[in-house]
Amino acid sequence: MTALGSEAFYGCSFLEKVTIPDSVTTAGVSLFQSCVSLRSVTMGTGLKSLGNEMFSGCASLRSVVIPPSVVAISNFVFDGCKSLREVTIPVSLKSIDGVAFSGCGRVRDVYYSGSRADWKRLSQSDGMKKLKRAKKHYNWKN
Repeated sequence: MTALGSEAFYGCSFLEKVTIPDSVTTAGVSLFQSCVSLRSVTMGTGLKSLGNEMFSGCASLRSVVIPPSVVAISNFVFDGCKSLREVTIPVSLKSIDGVAFSGCGRVRDVYYSGSRADWKRLSQSDGMKKLKRAKKHYNWKN
């Protein structure tokens, strides 16, 4: 399996844990949108981008580790993830769309695998505004 279709798990209210296999390179729009009980996500190393509204409305999601294979995060990916507290971001990430973290004002910690200078270049993106108040941990190794 190399792709997960749009809205494949949309509104699965009892889904609590997800592991996306390494073979998956493409994730459809709104893949896990409104999975209100989703707390844990493990993303495979084949995933290239996080599609629009992928985790939008996943109100129980507390932390997310974005794999190094991901180079882009689209709009509203984490919109309304009210419980999101920790985000791990790889230095390989090149762009974060403007409202990727909309409604995520409670993120406390960002673990970033790059340097402070790398972060500064990435943080010029509009999508980083919601992460501005979070404590940054640079040169983070998983």
